[in-house]
Amino acid sequence: MKTSKLLHFLITSSLAWGTINCHKQGSEDALAVLLSTTPAVISSVEPRVGTPLQANIDRNYNATNVIIKGENFGFTDTKVFFNTVEAPVLYNFGTEISTTVPTGARSGFVYVVKTGGVCTQGTNLGVNCTGTEFFVDCYSPYNKEFGNEIAIDQGSSKNIEFSGEETKAIRVDFPAQSGNVTVDCPAAVTVRYFSPSCDYTSLVLVTDPKIPVVNSKIMQLLVTANEVTCTISGF
Repeated sequence: MKTSKLLHFLITSSLAWGTINCHKQGSEDALAVLLSTTPAVISSVEPRVGTPLQANIDRNYNATNVIIKGENFGFTDTKVFFNTVEAPVLYNFGTEISTTVPTGARSGFVYVVKTGGVCTQGTNLGVNCTGTEFFVDCYSPYNKEFGNEIAIDQGSSKNIEFSGEETKAIRVDFPAQSGNVTVDCPAAVTVRYFSPSCDYTSLVLVTDPKIPVVNSKIMQLLVTANEVTCTISGF
């Protein structure tokens, strides 16, 4: 009789433990599925302006560190993209991700992409993907060393006076995403200009350079001249 009671107790205990363990495992699996399929939400990106690594002739600038905050970011296999360029995930707390602007990034959208996510490029929409706008500003790490950028709209020009040997920061906006920037000066000038992903090109002591703009809404450049007035245009 005692043996039968003991056997009954052991069987009952084993079944109960198995039920509890299966329930626990099932709850964990359900939670994992919920975390992976619940839409992510971005509440803030700090900063919203930054630069990839810049390896320039006269100085280098590290890639901007970016903190993304929100909800339901998930943990396993969550990725960050700047448009289509994947960025490193330095840490992911589920509600906060640290990353850096990757080489090749350009202005557009930064995305948090969960397992199996697909983003609709150029928008903040997608499946298991959420995004928000981010501006790649190649002049930002200079901390206005050459003053505020002088803005020029496509189809217009500005006369810019250089007092002594000076460097001016210029930004030409191209809604058409194509055209040319022309620097018309009575003397040779040095022009340093950036690609949309902040690659750097230097034209040293050139006369009236014309710089093509292809598939880009913005051309940023630094112009160095001496005691002249230059006409800079974007057409």
